[in-house]
Amino acid sequence: MTTNNPYHSPNAQLDQFDDQETYSPRFFSVDGRLGRVRYIAYTMGATLLGYLLIAVAGAAAIGSETLGILLMGVAVFLMLAATIVVVGRRLHDLDMSRWFSLLMLVPLINTLFGLYLMFAPGTKGRNRFGPMPEQNGRSVIVVACIVPAVAIIGILAAIAIPQYAEYTKRAKAAQQQGQPAAPAQIPEASE
Repeated sequence: MTTNNPYHSPNAQLDQFDDQETYSPRFFSVDGRLGRVRYIAYTMGATLLGYLLIAVAGAAAIGSETLGILLMGVAVFLMLAATIVVVGRRLHDLDMSRWFSLLMLVPLINTLFGLYLMFAPGTKGRNRFGPMPEQNGRSVIVVACIVPAVAIIGILAAIAIPQYAEYTKRAKAAQQQGQPAAPAQIPEASE
């Protein structure tokens, strides 16, 4: 015989709340929220698609200049629209209106605003634009890590290539004067 004990703990699951509801963002979706990592990855994906469209427009310009200019205009318009959509979805994660995406068109402000979008944490749980996005998958993280890696490699190349060009110019000048180029000094091993 079972009796109801008023001092017995409740049997309800307390670890699942409605605030923990998530959804799976899609790349070509217009609505929803994007977290920081997905924002970086989706921005890179939209940029690569835009460059592909520009390359196709450039190839079409070889045959017909008018068609190439028309396709180039369409490609630039599509890149602008994709940027506004991705920025708007990121703003939704910050619980802000999509109208703030117009700040990306203002010079100098767009740099600060872009940094804000990349580093500001999104709203925890559900906000007025829907539930929070699900955890990032491996592919999204890998694509998002490519952006800083390319930036670092680009900065290092911008520094190293001119220095190497200067070095080879000095080495050729020294060689033409009949002087051997100064070899690198190798420290001798002490015994």
